Order: sequence, then C-alpha cells, then structure tokens
Amino acid sequence: MSVPAQITILIPDPDEMMFVTGNNDANIDRIEREFAVKIVSRGAELRIMGDPANVARVGELVSAMRT
Repeated sequence: MSVPAQITILIPDPDEMMFVTGNNDANIDRIEREFAVKIVSRGAELRIMGDPANVARVGELVSAMRT
C-alpha cells in the first residue's frame, strides 16, 4: 500500500471553480468515485487526497478542465 498523497490547486476565479466542481459538486462526486480520491473544495482551494498515481491523474484532469 502506498503512502497517501495530497495536492492543492488554487482556482481564484469563482466561475472557473464552479465549472470544475459542477452544480452541487456533481463533477467532484463523479471524480471521487472514478478515481478513488477525496476532494475538498474550500474558497479558492481544491485539495485532492489519495493514492499518489490517482492524485496525479486527477490533478492533470483538473488542469485540462481549466483550459
């Protein structure tokens, strides 16, 4: 079992954060289920926690969603 990883992504634009998280956090819920990670959204921060490989993949996904 690998040591859990955590990354924090800053998304200062509220509209962009809403796009990433989805209506009622629908996107967050789906990403958590698909990648077995935990995502916490607070203010301009999106914190992703879990298996290092999955955390990295979700970080890439969030970056792609922002472009």
